Amino acid sequence: MSDGSQARKRAVNLTVPEDLLEEARAAGTNVSAVLERALREELRERRWQRWREDNKKAVEASNAELAMNGMWYVPVWLES
Repeated sequence: MSDGSQARKRAVNLTVPEDLLEEARAAGTNVSAVLERALREELRERRWQRWREDNKKAVEASNAELAMNGMWYVPVWLES
């Protein structure tokens, strides 16, 4: 996944409450950069959620196997 540093940028029109935009500009906030970070975080979270849904049965089966049979290998640092 690209970090966006080399990605082509594209202008878009957005609707933002006027008072919020004015405050952001007064604070010197780079609105485009904030939106980009927020979108990346939102999409990362959605990918994670989708992965969890897509792999739910496999994770449950793995957990059941672990509960039933224990770990197949216990590293020295985990031994009691």
